[in-house]
Amino acid sequence: FSRKEMIKLSSGINLRYLLGVLNSKYASVLLTNLRAGDYHIYPVHIRNIPIPNVPKNQQKPLVILVDQILSSKKSDLQANTSALESKIDKLV
Repeated sequence: FSRKEMIKLSSGINLRYLLGVLNSKYASVLLTNLRAGDYHIYPVHIRNIPIPNVPKNQQKPLVILVDQILSSKKSDLQANTSALESKIDKLV
């Protein structure tokens, strides 16, 4: 994609949606496979993770869960958010 096309695509993506996808087990497994045993993470690895380009209304459930996790962690860094993380994994 050209720079202009990338800007247009990214304007429709909520950053908390992106945060949820990138921190999901889905992305973790893909990243492990893309790195092929290398422990370094390079930009090309991140670029090759397919991020579903969905309308903002379909991003909303993931954004709500990410907001809940961030709020819990802001109050208590040791807060157990595994149930919320599991919900994100199922959505992704």
